[in-house]
Amino acid sequence: MGRKPKIQHCRNFAPSTEEINYLINNTETFRYKVMLILLWHNMREGEVAHMQSSWVHINDAKSKHEGANYINIPNQSILCSCWDCTLQWFLEFQQHRHTKKHSSKWFQKKQKKFYRLKEEFNENIKELIKKKIKAHPEKKISDKWFNQKLFKFFDDKGYNDKKFITLDEYQWRPKTKAGARYIWLLDDEQANFIKEFFETNKTIGMNRRQIYARVKKLGLKYLKKKLFPHAIRSASAIKLAYSGISEASVNTMMGWETNQAKSYVNSNSKLALVDLKNKMKNQ
Repeated sequence: MGRKPKIQHCRNFAPSTEEINYLINNTETFRYKVMLILLWHNMREGEVAHMQSSWVHINDAKSKHEGANYINIPNQSILCSCWDCTLQWFLEFQQHRHTKKHSSKWFQKKQKKFYRLKEEFNENIKELIKKKIKAHPEKKISDKWFNQKLFKFFDDKGYNDKKFITLDEYQWRPKTKAGARYIWLLDDEQANFIKEFFETNKTIGMNRRQIYARVKKLGLKYLKKKLFPHAIRSASAIKLAYSGISEASVNTMMGWETNQAKSYVNSNSKLALVDLKNKMKNQ
């Protein structure tokens, strides 16, 4: 058997700062422009998808107190039963049932089980929707109705415990505990774009998959290259890693629980050259 192909890290696809600025400046749809700015400011696509207008502190009393504009990602937020949050709840429920330490293989096994359940639910809901439309063609399928069916499905499967929250009580939370952090907005123009957008919108109005698809389309349209949200976040990490701030600060700003900053210092030869020239000048 041949060797498995080496998995490439998303930093290998990270666009340059110039490419990011070109992309932001040329994107005409305001919502997509703000989406790109948020990704460029170290945010994960899941954080962008669940972002609330209440997280934004630009030119208000709190930002003046902190000395800079910022976005406050909380340790938990709105009630949410999107598929990403449902998966997270499912994994946390499994950990609650099995309290010992778990390996990555254990999590992979539980994820596969979840996706099988998701597939089963999707098949069931198709039939229920057909019946509902046939009985009441004038009525739209509401999110409330859909969520009720989703909650009942997992409850009927035995995923309930009086000592653990039910799916309908689950609140969105960051990927890791370190994900609850401040996103500093030091570019006034971009901060004002964010402020203007969230003055009239409670959320970005896109889910995680829509964000991924839109970034991919924008990358092909403007940069003629493969692009995805985490590649933009990686570009931000590379920029921070070469900015001269400490590794601890990079990890904090990126929302990493472990020290991942070091791997980004060795990931961009052009920035390494710029760094070298600057150091040589100061000698």
